[in-house]
Amino acid sequence: MNVPETITPIILLIVLISTMLLSLKSRVSKPKKYTRRSGGEGSFSDSSGSVVRQEFRPNNIIIYGVEDKFSSYWDLEKHVIKFINNKLELILSATNFDYIRRLGRNAEGRNSLLLLLKLITFRTKLMIVKNSFKLRVCKIFISEDYTREERDRRKLLYPQLIEDRKQGRARIYKNRF
Repeated sequence: MNVPETITPIILLIVLISTMLLSLKSRVSKPKKYTRRSGGEGSFSDSSGSVVRQEFRPNNIIIYGVEDKFSSYWDLEKHVIKFINNKLELILSATNFDYIRRLGRNAEGRNSLLLLLKLITFRTKLMIVKNSFKLRVCKIFISEDYTREERDRRKLLYPQLIEDRKQGRARIYKNRF
């Protein structure tokens, strides 16, 4: 079989590209499978079974102690925005929130709600958390949204923090999680 001289470099180029693609294919792992758990967190796991945690909580805050008197989501949203603007002296609108959710079940005799606020920007979250000291006169307080493991670790560190404060030692417990 006689191949013209102009086609030979093209065939060599095709062979070279195909071997490069095969070597790249062997380096790339299988696509990662995403699984979502309850509580707003998920994880990506690859073919080897190792799990890479992905937290979806950096822009979340939780509000404790809000009265349960709302019939619709829109009433709840209006109340939360008005509350934050008045009590925390901020200027926020509905565009600052991705969503507001009730947490937990409606129990009889329980008049207060736990609310999860998913904010659009981390900066808005920082402004709210920074101004949350203004709520000390209310029965409502704001905290960050932590995973169960982080909450358990913080519970273990809290008595140690109280003891250090009583002894007059100022200590900062950095994120050991």
